[in-house]
Amino acid sequence: MLEFLCMHPAIPHLIELQRVDHLIAALRAELEAFPKRIREADAKLSGARAAVAAAKEAHVNSQKERKKFELDVEQWKDRARKYRDQSGAVKTNEAYKALQHEITNAEAEAAKAEDRQLEIMVAGEEAERRVKIAEARLKEAELAATSTSALPSAIMEQRWPKPATNSAAAAACASSRTFCRSFARKPMKRSIAARPAA
Repeated sequence: MLEFLCMHPAIPHLIELQRVDHLIAALRAELEAFPKRIREADAKLSGARAAVAAAKEAHVNSQKERKKFELDVEQWKDRARKYRDQSGAVKTNEAYKALQHEITNAEAEAAKAEDRQLEIMVAGEEAERRVKIAEARLKEAELAATSTSALPSAIMEQRWPKPATNSAAAAACASSRTFCRSFARKPMKRSIAARPAA
């Protein structure tokens, strides 16, 4: 088995330099992936905003439609009341029957409008629920977009300490630069001795 009798003192620095190079390569790969992740987060955010806008619009439309049917109900009830009031002043049997028919028709239309109003109210509650869900999804998308855009700097700060705040890292960087310069100028001497296998 061969064993190094004397190892060049710069080898540990080269190993550290290799580790730093691998770290830099990994960080570059992550940073290159961020624009795509940011675009995806922005697309999700835009979709969530559109969903909130659509849900709010549907809710507003259901509110308008409900008010329309409320007015219809009141109009049909007012007609039925008006016809009842007129029924006391009617002199002929045929006019009375016609008025009774109009009262029945107005009451039936009022009942239909009330049924439709109830359907619209249920749809309005569903639209309101959709608005709340869409707003919750929008908040999630905003949070994801905010965290995605802040990730590159957070990762760099977490994994790559600034030399100004970390004197040991600054010294290691300076010594590896010095070593690389000196290593390029001097050929490395190796002493390899063959050792008998035990």
